[in-house]
Amino acid sequence: MIFLEDLRPRGYQMFDRRQGMDVPHTTLVLQELARMHAASRLLQARTPDQDLWDKFKTIKTDWVNCTDSDGQMFHDMISTHISTAEELLHKV
Repeated sequence: MIFLEDLRPRGYQMFDRRQGMDVPHTTLVLQELARMHAASRLLQARTPDQDLWDKFKTIKTDWVNCTDSDGQMFHDMISTHISTAEELLHKV
C-alpha cells in the first residue's frame, strides 16, 4: 500500500504538463529515471539467486494486450498520452 501526502499546503505546485520543461528540470527527471532503473539492477545484483521476473509477477504482464480492467486502464492512459504527443507535434 502506498500513502501519498498532499504537498500543496507546504507550497508545492503541480507542474503544468501542457508546457514544456526547461533543461534543468528535464535533466533532473532523466537523472531520477536513471536512478530508478539502476535500483532494479542493484536489486538483481544483491539477490542473484532470485529471478526478479518471478518475484515481481506484474512485470511479465502484457499490458498492451491485457483485456481485464487494469489492461483497459493502461490502454486509456497510453491513448491519452499518444493523443497529447500528437497535438504537441502538430504545434512544432
